[in-house]
Parts: sequence; structure tokens; C-alpha cells
Amino acid sequence: MNLKGYGILPVLVLYMIFPLTFSIGKAGMIYCPSTFFIALRMTLSGLIMLGIHGWSNRGKWSYNSSDMLLLLQGGFFGIYLTYVPEFWALQYLSVAKSALLFVLAPFFTALFAYLHNLEIFSYKKIVGLAIGLMGFVPMLLVDTAQEGSFKHVFALNLPEVVTIISVGCYAYSWVLVKRLINEQKYSTWFINGVMMTSGGIAAGVTSFFCDGWYKGIDPVVAWGPLMWYISLITIVGMICYFLYSHLLLNFSATMLSFFGFTEPFFAAFYGWVFLSETVSWIFFVSIAVVSSGLYLFYQDELKSQKG
Repeated sequence: MNLKGYGILPVLVLYMIFPLTFSIGKAGMIYCPSTFFIALRMTLSGLIMLGIHGWSNRGKWSYNSSDMLLLLQGGFFGIYLTYVPEFWALQYLSVAKSALLFVLAPFFTALFAYLHNLEIFSYKKIVGLAIGLMGFVPMLLVDTAQEGSFKHVFALNLPEVVTIISVGCYAYSWVLVKRLINEQKYSTWFINGVMMTSGGIAAGVTSFFCDGWYKGIDPVVAWGPLMWYISLITIVGMICYFLYSHLLLNFSATMLSFFGFTEPFFAAFYGWVFLSETVSWIFFVSIAVVSSGLYLFYQDELKSQKG
């Protein structure tokens, strides 16, 4: 599918659709604990992806144990330790702030790539990362009413700290499986399917012991509305995955990452429309500073790729 003829429109469509998952997830968690919501969502999405992989390969399954161990680690860090903490924190953060904090992913990715000797930082990249990190400070100083109930550590409250840790786990997971992706030993359907299914099962085990299931208590308030939101977030996620996979065939990963900085704007809009959330002018100041810092970083990245 050639999408270059549409210019940057498909990229903008991707980042218009993806932030819907924040609002859908926050609305859906009214009906069940956040851990169970993630368990159901990820297990369902993962099984669908594995089904697509099996269908496209005519039921043939082949992998080696070392690669599977790497994928399971990716599922633990990239799904379980990413989405379980993130969606718990999302109950207290606005969707705009949660989406903005996920813009930290490139910073963590760059750090882990450096620690794994996969990347060397130039002076321009270091300056860009420093400016970008400074851009988060103003937004972190503004709390919602729900955040105010938590104690602060160095101007950060617990939901913010938990979200930042989840972003770090997400970035680390992709450093782990980057080799498998680059070697193209497996389809992306298989890689994401294994990670989502294993992470979803781990979340399910956690929910069983933490949400009262083992006591025979059903913490789900209403199954009908819950399954509606689970189905909706799964469909939106699958659309985004399908679109992103095709965009990678037409655009560089660097460019797609850069346009990811439009995501908090759309997340703020959806939070306002669907959840009546508002953002202050400080949010837009943070976005501007973060975007300028990452612009410097990616300009140097593009230059190194051309070189």
C-alpha cells in the first residue's frame, strides 16, 4: 500500500486515532479495575495478532527458544510493566498529561541505546535532549484535583512517577527486541502477538490475586459496557497497528517518531470532548519546549542517517 501520495496526511491520521485509547481506557475502567482491563485488552489483542500470523503463514509456527525468551521479556517490560502502571495512573492524571509523559519514550530509548552501545550521542543530540527534558518541568508543576491527594517527591506525585517508570519500561522493551525486528526473523504480527498475550496473561494473574477474584468476588461493575469499551479499544489499537506497519514501509521510523509529538494535542482534545477535562496554557508551553528539543535531536538523527 503506497501512502506517500497522500503526503503527511496518513501520519497525522495515525496520531489522531491513537490518542483515543487514553480516553476509551479511562472511560472503560469505570466498570472494572485497571489491571483486569489491561489483562482483557492485551490478551484479546495478542491472540488476534497471533491468529493473523498463523493464517498468513498457513498455520506454520517456527521459533527458537532464545528468541522466545527475548519476546517474553519484551512482553513483561513492554506490556505488563508499561500498561498496568500506566492505566492505574491514568485514573488520576488527565489524558493530556499522560500522553505528554509518553513523549519521554524517545529520551529513554536514546539512553538505553547508548547504554547498549547501539548509539553515540553528538553534542547537538545532547542539547536537544536536555531542552526536551526541561520542557516537562512546567507541566509537572500543575496537578489535577485527584493528583493533589498524593505526596510529592521533587515536584513529582506518585501517578506521574509511575507513568514515567512505565514509559521507561516501554522504551526498554523495544531495545530488547530491536535485534529480532532488524533481522526480520519473525513477522511483526508474531512479535507483537507474543508480547501482548504474555503481558496480558501476567496482568490477568495479578488481577486474580489483587482484585479479589481468588476470593470469588467479581469486581466488574457491568460486563456489557466493559466489553463495549474493550472491543472499542482493541479495534482502535488494531487500526493503529495496521496503519503504522504500512507507514513504516513508506516513511522513516525517525519521521514517524517525530510526528508522535502531535499526540498530546489530540489527547487533550479527546479528553475535553469525552471526559470534560481541561488543560492550562502551561501544557502548551511544555509541548512547545519539548518539541523544540526533540526537533534538534531528530535533525541530527536524520543527518547521521543520510551520512
